[in-house]
Amino acid sequence: MNLLISQLITALMTHLAPNVAKLAVRAVLDVVEQAIKDSNTKTDDAILLPIVRAIRETYELESQS
Repeated sequence: MNLLISQLITALMTHLAPNVAKLAVRAVLDVVEQAIKDSNTKTDDAILLPIVRAIRETYELESQS
């Protein structure tokens, strides 16, 4: 099921206009980042938040919040 969802998202992203795709990725990163911050574990804060920040900086995807 996860593979199907992943393939569906990939197919949708390839058919979106670049500005819409950028907004979609930004929104997903916002949700992921908030979930990481809301979790009680510090390991994901130390590992995943820097990865999210690197993705944002690389693709110029500032947070919407």
